[in-house]
Amino acid sequence: MKKILLTGASGFLGEYLLEALGQQDVMIYAMSRQSRDSTSKKIQWITADISDETSIFRQELIDQLQDIDVIIHAAALYDLNASHEDMYRHNVIGTSNLLHLTRLVKNKPHFAQISTIAIAGDSTRNFDENAFDVGQRFPDHYASTKYAAENMVRTAVDIESRSVYRLGIVVGSSLDGRIIKIDGPYYMQRMIRSLKLVKNPLGKVKFLPLPYNESTRLYLIPVNVASTVITSLLEKVEKRKGLTTFHVTGGGRGVSVRRALQAMLAHYDIHMNPIPLPRFLMHSAILKAVQIPPRSVEYMNARWTFSSKNLEKELPGFRYPSYAHFSDKMMHYADLHFFAKDKKK
Repeated sequence: MKKILLTGASGFLGEYLLEALGQQDVMIYAMSRQSRDSTSKKIQWITADISDETSIFRQELIDQLQDIDVIIHAAALYDLNASHEDMYRHNVIGTSNLLHLTRLVKNKPHFAQISTIAIAGDSTRNFDENAFDVGQRFPDHYASTKYAAENMVRTAVDIESRSVYRLGIVVGSSLDGRIIKIDGPYYMQRMIRSLKLVKNPLGKVKFLPLPYNESTRLYLIPVNVASTVITSLLEKVEKRKGLTTFHVTGGGRGVSVRRALQAMLAHYDIHMNPIPLPRFLMHSAILKAVQIPPRSVEYMNARWTFSSKNLEKELPGFRYPSYAHFSDKMMHYADLHFFAKDKKK
């Protein structure tokens, strides 16, 4: 039976990775900062803080993990309001500690890093899976610290087998839309939802100016699909030597921002067409008034594209669900579990 260490096991993606891994013949060591009780014989919870050396390098923990075959490093701090110090401690130091832990266990496990397309920063090029340092700048601490973390994995040549999974914008499950907090495109959905209150006065207005670029693509990946892709790829590449990078982005060229906005407007039965508003008109005060974080505007204006040849080669028969398949589910879930609460406040 294969033994796997999963960090971030109690997080949103971690929950779905645990479920997907649980369908395989594996033993899972699920790591979390909070102690938890297992309800499955396949899962053994481990309490440890990857950013704390005294916690992660306990001798009893190292002894316990001597025979692991794979480390899936999914733990990360994603909070755009967090300080650079906190982001660096969790995302960079945490990854450094996990890489060192990999070196300490005798079985020489495969190291799988869960990264993000945000490492492309402000690049306007097509990112293939081998692209990394192209002189990009980063709009926030999350992107810069995840870039630094991925860089450590890419340069850890003493670890024989490594893989990097750059995820697109993770959204709710394609099955029921479930998500634990709103982010990214959900902020735009919330703003469009607020227009329902003035839908009748807006009835004669045909166009709705919004802060986006016509050529921007959104790479949306439902969380359950991301977990399926990651675990399927790990079955194939865990013994591969060197480094392999995979883009887990929802396939193809993503979905255009215009199409996503039109779907949101149709979801609320608002008959208006979006038109791009120049970014220089979107002052911070305006964004605050409509409750759209500046980071979301960055995504709505990004000029990057991503190709996924490595993934397509490894999983030739895999097909992502279409945006039309899951968009209503994700919007409906947000309506019920997040925006209805906003109305009550």
